[in-house]
Amino acid sequence: MSAMFTTRRAAIWLVLLATMGIAMACGSEEPTPTAPPAAAPTATPTTQPTTVPTATATAQPTAVPTATPMVQPSGLTRGRLVVASATLPEVYVVDLDTFASWTVPVAAPGAIIQGAEGTSPYSWMAHYGDDRVEIIDVGSRVTAHGDHFHLSKKDPSLHPFSMSDPQPTHIVTHDGKVAVYFDGLGEAHIVSTTQLSSGGEIDIEVVPTNMPHHGVALVWHDHLLISTAVEVEGMPSPAGVAVYDLSDTSTPVHETGTCTALHGETAREDYVAFGCGEGILLVTHDGTEFSSEMLAYPEGSGGRAWLLESHGTSPVIFGDFGPQFMIVDPLARDIGTYTVPASQKALALQDGDHLLVLGVDGKLYRVSLSDFSVEGEPLSLAPAFEDTDNARLAVAANRVYALDGRTASVVVVDLEAWEIVDAGIELPSVPFAFSLRPIAAVSPDW
Repeated sequence: MSAMFTTRRAAIWLVLLATMGIAMACGSEEPTPTAPPAAAPTATPTTQPTTVPTATATAQPTAVPTATPMVQPSGLTRGRLVVASATLPEVYVVDLDTFASWTVPVAAPGAIIQGAEGTSPYSWMAHYGDDRVEIIDVGSRVTAHGDHFHLSKKDPSLHPFSMSDPQPTHIVTHDGKVAVYFDGLGEAHIVSTTQLSSGGEIDIEVVPTNMPHHGVALVWHDHLLISTAVEVEGMPSPAGVAVYDLSDTSTPVHETGTCTALHGETAREDYVAFGCGEGILLVTHDGTEFSSEMLAYPEGSGGRAWLLESHGTSPVIFGDFGPQFMIVDPLARDIGTYTVPASQKALALQDGDHLLVLGVDGKLYRVSLSDFSVEGEPLSLAPAFEDTDNARLAVAANRVYALDGRTASVVVVDLEAWEIVDAGIELPSVPFAFSLRPIAAVSPDW
């Protein structure tokens, strides 16, 4: 068993995207972007990174790859796990069907990995201190074919498309659009997932906010929702959301009330939620107009949410709330806070009915969202965590992957059997604290 553990357009030629988490890293001065040298793989397959263009504003003709996939299996796939190194300019890709692994060289250590929606084969990386956004093509593709899906696999590689602008942080994919927010510019740069996957020119649409700040943006119902800021003691602080029609971004069509120190978001068809100091900000759309309201935290709770997530089959939102976790019912306009026998260190939704909580005691708890009780016996995954330790959970295809920031191991749990799987996933170096995001390229009919 494994050890515990305004608008601007730029045309870019490319070679032929796993949601919401949100984190920020600090770093050094901007280096001159260069194509990293090829690195030796950690398993038999060999990663062949593609040359990275040095600027997003220059057309770079690149041939569409025609390499034959190394595997052409039938059936389902659990997808591929992407983890960034904390100390080396590397990203590790693990095939969750075979546990084969690869090392892909990237621009800098400590990439903030951000997943994409659906069956996308792309994982986005924000190099905050190095002013660069890169994409890993995980090499696994799930393609719809009538009433079923076809699967093809090849070695992962570094995608040739990149962005080079100051302090990229949050990258959110929704409604077929990827919104990359640059703290240093106070701008959202928007690209189409269709253009990314089909080849050819990529149009980049740029929408500024009122001032540079640590913010977020996403596309929803053909509009852009982007954070706005105010100065607090001489420093910019996110304080609300402006909504722009993508066909005319000159003037917002809606502006929310105050949302102090906005951080954390999740989007569904009928609402978008943001974490605020006062409570949870809900933005809704009735088909014609946008509206917003603040749901206050329970009186006397003394905490706030920094991370929000939702699941397609569940009407509720969940999030962190200090040592507890929080459940928001947007229909009932209600927020409840709950705890497990140990304070939470990491959270993930198993499905629309269960929440997975990794406690500071190193145990994994499964919580029913119907009555918030702990189901079954907890599983011991790691030694107890200290306050400064980091851990992450990612769920896909009836398994949860627990990343312990103190080690170079990933613990795998079969959620149906509720037991640890001896996966043997050992990473070449200690992972970056914010590097684990949703699994890429999972079969939709798992």
